[in-house]
Amino acid sequence: MGKKSSAEEKAAKKLAKSLLKHGASPSRCSPRLAAAAAAAALVPPLALDDEKAKKAAKKEAKAAAAAAAAATTSEADAKAARKAARKAAKRAAAEAEAADDAAPAAKRSKASASAPAPELSADEYRAEQLIEGSTALPDPIQTFDAAPFDGRLKAAFAAAKYERPSPIQAQAWPIAMAGTDLIAVAKTGSGKTVGFLIPAFAAIQPQLPLAMGCGPLALVMAPTRELAQQIQVEAERFGNAVGIKSVCVYGGAPKGPQIGALSRGRPALVVGTPGRLNDLLALQSPPVFNLEACRYLVLDEADRMLDMGFEPQIKTIVRAAAGTLAKPPT
Repeated sequence: MGKKSSAEEKAAKKLAKSLLKHGASPSRCSPRLAAAAAAAALVPPLALDDEKAKKAAKKEAKAAAAAAAAATTSEADAKAARKAARKAAKRAAAEAEAADDAAPAAKRSKASASAPAPELSADEYRAEQLIEGSTALPDPIQTFDAAPFDGRLKAAFAAAKYERPSPIQAQAWPIAMAGTDLIAVAKTGSGKTVGFLIPAFAAIQPQLPLAMGCGPLALVMAPTRELAQQIQVEAERFGNAVGIKSVCVYGGAPKGPQIGALSRGRPALVVGTPGRLNDLLALQSPPVFNLEACRYLVLDEADRMLDMGFEPQIKTIVRAAAGTLAKPPT
């Protein structure tokens, strides 16, 4: 009896292993039950039930994994949000502290800006600004209030946010407005353009309006088209304030529009490059413009124009204006 039971057990276990190999569930199929099921030919239904169970288990596992992933993502998002909030709070606190520190300095800066700096003596100003001259120099114009300009020009300076004349302007203005020849040397961006334009306007204003056929009263030469155009921008900004019309002529552009602007526009100030100015002066049928009334001549970046080989053109232009440059205005 014992030997027979042992043999049956072995057969049942062997059958159970075979069933497990083909997908039966251990929890649903014990060795003895598997043997009984095999004997009763019930294995296919059990295998079908186990397949459904496997699919349900897989589905449940996927759902559990998705839920876990969602929980992990939500937790990561929450951590990131908390971290960002802490950073924002620290940044706001730092900005508030910086604003508190800067407030007194801003008040001091505003107060110092609103209070005009005291004027220095002429010698002190020149020493401070490193201004030197080959002859005795007139007193520099240190403030716009002290400048002998038209009130409209002063308003234009205020509108352009000019606070004080630059050193080149302060010293060049009184010299040029006195009718004295001047060679000035200063760095780029120091205000040279306004330094020579404002005395030109002062010389032009008493001669307005221009008579028909009267050429420009002032001429500015520059070595390149780009520089000429930059000068024209400043000439329009301040010239328009006092009714002074200016025209810019240069090479590399059609002559037609420039000829029309010179002949019909009657500009009081002409800005141009030496080559194009010579070309337009040479036109005589009919003449486009002349320098018979020109009393104010500027050579901006004269050394550069000479380096570029413009000396013959410069001499031609100076000769054309020589008859009036030495004469005082009537």
